[in-house]
Amino acid sequence: MGRKSIIDEVKKRQAELGDSVVIKDAGMTVYTNNGELSKGCQYCKQGIGYPAELGFKCNLDCSFCPIEIPPVENNMTGYDHAKFFEIFQFDPFLSYAYTGGEPLLYFDDMVYIASQVDSGIYQHFYTNGVLLTEEKAKTLYDAGINEIRFNLLATNFSDEIIEKISYCEKIFDLVCVEVPVMQETYNFLVRKGKLKEIVSRGVRQLNLGEMYLTSNKSRANLGDRGTYNYTSLFFRVNNILEESRLLTYDIIKYSIENNIDILINDCSCEAKELQIMKINKYGNIGRQVIWT
Repeated sequence: MGRKSIIDEVKKRQAELGDSVVIKDAGMTVYTNNGELSKGCQYCKQGIGYPAELGFKCNLDCSFCPIEIPPVENNMTGYDHAKFFEIFQFDPFLSYAYTGGEPLLYFDDMVYIASQVDSGIYQHFYTNGVLLTEEKAKTLYDAGINEIRFNLLATNFSDEIIEKISYCEKIFDLVCVEVPVMQETYNFLVRKGKLKEIVSRGVRQLNLGEMYLTSNKSRANLGDRGTYNYTSLFFRVNNILEESRLLTYDIIKYSIENNIDILINDCSCEAKELQIMKINKYGNIGRQVIWT
């Protein structure tokens, strides 16, 4: 299947879901019609969310990791943070997302940055959850971080990590799960009942990311499943799993048919293209992001 075939099939499934999904931005924004998207997602789609890569170190070794780890770590120093935020306050960004690697390996830096950000800026971070403690969660919230996003696929939806959602739900403004989608994701969420379990723990939004194989490791482990390339004016990604976005709609359909109270966001390559297009609106016209 190619890009057009995938998108045609997705549009067919969207039509079958009818009013159960919200479709905006020429079809590049799609989520279930049972709530409001996280402010982090809203600002991302408007091109005014800033992704902060704290560093590439990680405490896990996921077979699907899309990141090609550079030979030399090049994360921001404390001085860089101070300089960056003196400039940052004048930029159009209204949200700040801490990514990695595993951001909790840079815990002190994340706390420092969050405490420097203007209180009107929405902040969230991504984590596999292994290094998280209740004390660290409280420290991060007190520093100004509003939302936590768990990648539960990184630990095969570990019961130990899912249990941490319970105290996070009492600390943060929003607990979200964001996972790349492949057959294993569907199996955990639907066949093994993890979707219902995470909702019972307090997860209010699920972001289902289209899976792309942009590292040698991910291509070696998953490349035989069938892939396609996504190419447009602003955004190009090679080696996207064909099954990924179609499984996203299988999960959405299951959630709707079973009246599971969680907002599900289709975080596809189309959604990422929208983000890049909106970022270009703020003075970077002609920029094309290419992941191979």
